[in-house]
Amino acid sequence: MGGDRHAGRCHKKLDDLVGAWDVEMKTWMNGPGAAPVITKGSSTYSWVLGGRYLRQDMKGEMMGMPLEGFGYTGYDNYNKKYVGFWIDNSSTAMFTYSGYVDQTGKVFTFYGTMDEWMTGENGKPVKYVTRILSRDKNVFEIHDLAIGGADTKVVEMTYTRKK
Repeated sequence: MGGDRHAGRCHKKLDDLVGAWDVEMKTWMNGPGAAPVITKGSSTYSWVLGGRYLRQDMKGEMMGMPLEGFGYTGYDNYNKKYVGFWIDNSSTAMFTYSGYVDQTGKVFTFYGTMDEWMTGENGKPVKYVTRILSRDKNVFEIHDLAIGGADTKVVEMTYTRKK
């Protein structure tokens, strides 16, 4: 279906994310210049559907409330790009994104839009970046592109592999 005969080398670039992780989340609730709120959590990544999609299950805390969510990321062989979505218990929105990996195969950049219920903004442009630093550490960032300027990072999650 749609050129998706099997998972290939583009899917395999996500392999370093597979496993169980401790997560430290920094959230800049009052903008990039303010001190971040720091919380802890855990996450597990596993291949599903014949290695076509990487599923992430996460538990943590956000704004003093329990956070639980999951998402899927894969490579669309037909459209030649990475695609995914994320849902969690902090809202009723489904965040969708697509993008590419850099030449090193270690930095994934995805773009999407989001609705910001706290400010009433709809269709706000967002950038998601995953940097695989090593087999045991990676960093995920959310950038609010509507902020403008050089510092658009509003969330940074550091993943350390559980031993």
